[in-house]
Order: sequence, then structure tokens, then C-alpha cells
Amino acid sequence: AFGSSNRPEIAKVLHEIGLIERDLGKYDDALATFDQVLNIDLSLSESEASGETGKTLHEIALTLCSKGDFELGKKRFEEAVRAKELAFGTRKHPEVATSLYYLATLAYEK
Repeated sequence: AFGSSNRPEIAKVLHEIGLIERDLGKYDDALATFDQVLNIDLSLSESEASGETGKTLHEIALTLCSKGDFELGKKRFEEAVRAKELAFGTRKHPEVATSLYYLATLAYEK
């Protein structure tokens, strides 16, 4: 029932669990869950992976910032931007723009 063909669906469910954990303030649990999602994302084919990898890195970055680790959060936002640019081919895509917005916010707040 949980073969490799279901991995994208498992990643989606884990992603939602990570969001809930973060909303509950369970940042370490959320980071562990998002790491599981990232591992699944990276195991997918390149065409599937880049966009999902970028989204997962973005959520990891948000979680790190929520936890107060702004330096590592910044690095993960930068990685998210690179992955999303690969997936969507432009900085003008809304997914890329969202991560760029958070990077700019972090730079402004320093």
C-alpha cells in the first residue's frame, strides 16, 4: 500500500503534519517531519522534485525562523529560491517570489 509510487502522496501528508506541528509551536518536530518530506522530494525524478523541494525548503526556512534560527533560515530560503528557479524557470513565478519576499524581509529586519 505504501510503495514507491505513493511517495508523493506520503510527502503531501507529511507536509501537512509539519505545518500543523509548526502551528502548535513544536518546531523541532516540524523540522524532523519536513526533513522526511525533503528526503522524499529528493528521491523523486528531477522533473517532479525541484518544485516540491523548493516548497519544502521554504517551509523548513519558515520553521527555522519561527524557532529563532534566522541565519540557517536565510540559507534555506536561498536554497528554496534556487530550487524553485530550476523548477519554474524564472524569478517572476509566484513560488519564487514568495521565497524572495521572505529573504528580503529577513535582510530588512537585521
